[in-house]
Amino acid sequence: MNDEDIADPSRTAAAKLFWTVRADGQIVYQLEYLLNSPAVRIAAAGALGVNGTRRSLVFLHEAYDHETNMQVKGFLTEVIEHREKYRSKKKVK
Repeated sequence: MNDEDIADPSRTAAAKLFWTVRADGQIVYQLEYLLNSPAVRIAAAGALGVNGTRRSLVFLHEAYDHETNMQVKGFLTEVIEHREKYRSKKKVK
């Protein structure tokens, strides 16, 4: 990934929308694909934090490992921690 933001504002806005609504499997797949520009990576990571699956957590870790943008990397840290905490609570129930 590079720091060049190739996304248009509508893709970023679309990804942010899924922070507030449930997404189905196809949407989650598309969100995982969107992890390729800083603004969209932040929006997609946030949406995956809310809607993601175990597979999404793998994508988030990979994105973190390769991230060069410190703002995105910091946000990925928060999302991964949230997602892992959610998975832990879900296992207990």
